[in-house]
Amino acid sequence: MFFDPWATGFGGFVLAFAEADIAYLERAAELAELGRGRTSPNPVVGAVIVRGQCVLGEGYHAGLGQDHAEVAAIRDALRRAGRPAQGWVEQWGSEARAVCQGATLYVTLEPCCIYGRTPPCTEAVLAAGFSRVVVGVVDPNPAVNGKGIAMLRAAGVTVDLAEGPLVNRLKRQNEGARKLFTVGLPLVTYKYAMSLDGRVATDTGESRWLSGPESRRLVHQWRAWSDAVVVGAGTAARDDPLLTAREVECLRQPLRVVVDRELRLSEESGLVRSAGEGPVLAVCGPEVPDDRREEVESWGVQTAALPLDRTGHIDPVAVA
Repeated sequence: MFFDPWATGFGGFVLAFAEADIAYLERAAELAELGRGRTSPNPVVGAVIVRGQCVLGEGYHAGLGQDHAEVAAIRDALRRAGRPAQGWVEQWGSEARAVCQGATLYVTLEPCCIYGRTPPCTEAVLAAGFSRVVVGVVDPNPAVNGKGIAMLRAAGVTVDLAEGPLVNRLKRQNEGARKLFTVGLPLVTYKYAMSLDGRVATDTGESRWLSGPESRRLVHQWRAWSDAVVVGAGTAARDDPLLTAREVECLRQPLRVVVDRELRLSEESGLVRSAGEGPVLAVCGPEVPDDRREEVESWGVQTAALPLDRTGHIDPVAVA
């Protein structure tokens, strides 16, 4: 036994992990990544069901309104066993218990215990009859945050929490949601290209291309995984970027934001011309006339007037 500060609300002590526990949680983490770019604002989550050394089922959260990882894994176990997996607990609860009774469920994030787009996962976990649930990290969402674990333990299920470096990796897997729930601000990735001599452009202002094809592809992948991409008015005017995710799988384009205090955005810009490919938001200062905002909005661009900070720039916290 060891003391886990993350578990202080749940008795404070958890069983030390076996190597197999770590391996199955790492597999669940791999599955969770299959939902990357598909689940926002929900977290990415993966789950594995095991009895002995036999994997009965696997699953991950594949998108909003779709099964959470635990339910997806239960359905997978039912299909592997040749049993019906349609509907909800009322339809397959007894079948799930026949397949999963006494098994262990590994899940990267604490099972939810609230109704949202889908019923609570704790309901499905209890119906399936798992004797043990291994949780990677506690859900930072205040609506859950330990309540799902407490509910399972109250029903007689053994719940163990992960330990060591794996915990930090699993926390980082949903660091955007964790920051939002913790401090109320989005997670920001700052991207720029720099030459070996510490420059971001030539002495004539040229900056294409300092980066290479591999790094540019990575940037497009980041865009596909992000909710928004933000640039300033200077970059929008000078580089005329599209800010779309291209040449990678992208289920929906991120919100493209240009912070433009004077609302100088041109109708001929790439952002405006590509407004039909994904939403564009122009953030301006409070002094911009309504008729100018209406003109820009007529191009298919959203606008928002935000307050200025003490330096006279648009308040970045308001943008966030």
